[in-house]
Amino acid sequence: MAVLREQVRLRRVPRARLVSELRDLPRYLSGRLPDVHRYGAVFKAHLARALMEKIYQAFLLKSRGGTDDAGYRWKPLKRETLAYRADVPCPLTHGRGLLTAEQDRLWRGIFASNYARLSAVMGEAEAKAQAARIAWGILKAQGARTKLAAYGNRKAPILYVTGRLARSLQPGRVSGGRYHPPREQVYEAHRQHIVIGSRVPYAPYVHRQRPLWPSSRRIGPWLAEATEKALQELTREMSRTLSKELAT
Repeated sequence: MAVLREQVRLRRVPRARLVSELRDLPRYLSGRLPDVHRYGAVFKAHLARALMEKIYQAFLLKSRGGTDDAGYRWKPLKRETLAYRADVPCPLTHGRGLLTAEQDRLWRGIFASNYARLSAVMGEAEAKAQAARIAWGILKAQGARTKLAAYGNRKAPILYVTGRLARSLQPGRVSGGRYHPPREQVYEAHRQHIVIGSRVPYAPYVHRQRPLWPSSRRIGPWLAEATEKALQELTREMSRTLSKELAT
């Protein structure tokens, strides 16, 4: 079967023409020049992708306990969090620490007798807490192991229990001059700015505790790096567009 292919010969675009188009980018972005080739949209799309790539790679680095190039390092997880995280399995024999069946029966006996005594002179919640402390104190003195002692110092990634937040920060793809973000990622292209972020409901709370990206005072180098990458991609797009125009 014969296939007809239309071929367009690309010509070398004069450098001065490319430089002129790039200089006009602010006017394309602001609407002062008609953006018939959608250069502004292309630039914003690649800027968003470059920034999300930076944010995502920094997330992975900080999740492993590292420090990103903006100087941010997340506070480590508490020992209690590490010990009881459900996503990192513990080889437990029973639900109460690492007690054997015999130790667990002893724990329940000590707890019950002390709870009965203490509940007569204090509230139920306080009596249970005090009875549990007494039981654990006796069992640990006899060599019993707890989850906190056994697993409180283990290694586990920070902010990566389900991976939902990390997935919302993964860089999207650029096609057709548009940025296509992942399902739970924010991307809004306005005339002179873009909005990016995460739609995960707990992301704002997490960001206050462990910053997902630098503050406005420290994000300058990230913006400069992302802008440089976006301009490189825009230059390629301009070159392809102008080459086709010169070929016609």
